[in-house]
Amino acid sequence: MPFRIRTLQLILTVILKSRLVDNERYMHRIEAALSGPPVQNLKLESAGLEWLHKHGEFAVVPSIEDAMKVILSRMIVDQDFCKHLCQMLDDWARWAASGGMRLIDFCTINEDKVTFAQASLVIRTLSNFEDGPAAVLSKIQDCANRWEYVELG
Repeated sequence: MPFRIRTLQLILTVILKSRLVDNERYMHRIEAALSGPPVQNLKLESAGLEWLHKHGEFAVVPSIEDAMKVILSRMIVDQDFCKHLCQMLDDWARWAASGGMRLIDFCTINEDKVTFAQASLVIRTLSNFEDGPAAVLSKIQDCANRWEYVELG
């Protein structure tokens, strides 16, 4: 019986050491990615669209315009979705202002990859505007002021 216990202990030790080595490699990859150059918006868009399709958010890989229609309509209809997406966008603004992500930021993204992928599409869309987001927001506000408001009920 002691032979089996000793063998089991050796096997568990080998497995534990293997997992520690794998974890170390994983952490080094994350640190290298975080300290590397930022990803270009176009790569981010295609990766985000493909990832969302692969994980069941879209039936087919949509165009950026179609994906943004879905995201914006969900923001209007689903308050929780809107809060999560806006929080991710706020985090993104903080990363940009502080010069990049930290390991804790990576962990935050890892917990909510869908929202991060959707936020990347919003960022990509906003970066396409020539006048910049402030000018676009004023145009959107002008349109909203011209629309008729109808109360239901």
